[in-house]
Amino acid sequence: GYHNIIIKIHDPISNAVNVQEDYFSIKQTKSSNYRLFVDLEDEIILLKYFLPSGKTKIWKDLSIEGKQQFIDKFWEINDEDSSTKKSEFFELIKERIHYCNEHFSHFADGWNTDRGRIYIKHGKPDDIVTGDTGILTKYPQKRFEIWKYRVHNNFTYLFLDFSAANNHKMIYTENDPQETSSPHLEAYLGEDFDMGQLD
Repeated sequence: GYHNIIIKIHDPISNAVNVQEDYFSIKQTKSSNYRLFVDLEDEIILLKYFLPSGKTKIWKDLSIEGKQQFIDKFWEINDEDSSTKKSEFFELIKERIHYCNEHFSHFADGWNTDRGRIYIKHGKPDDIVTGDTGILTKYPQKRFEIWKYRVHNNFTYLFLDFSAANNHKMIYTENDPQETSSPHLEAYLGEDFDMGQLD
């Protein structure tokens, strides 16, 4: 919890008194090891959703103990309320992983798919548009999903189900510097695709 502290300084020469009041909290080191997966390498794949590549370069040189400390540090830094026993951020991501595995799994676990990555980073989209690609394309028509985030940021993602097996791959992104669009976007969507759907 939080504690008040009052510091009173008296200068005997000038007889001046200065009083400062502040508060502080005592943090206890959390002893629990944060783990979401059996395989440590899955942990770093997840952390890369949130960390720039420069922050994860040291991973391959760490011992098993060092890798666990790296994981723990990530969750501790992102824990917004250290006064509670649980890390709310850790619990939130755990729930999102569970959702992804239930809804986006196909040949791989849902958390480790394109839609899973975006869902884990940003949560449920504010709007989802679904449909089929245009007919004026050299590829057969495919199902698509457009995810729009507008409340807390302004991200747009377009996923295409290439194999018709609920295995949607991201082919377009807007305003997210960590993600990239496919250079074959127009060929996949077709000349008659309504790009206004991305607005």
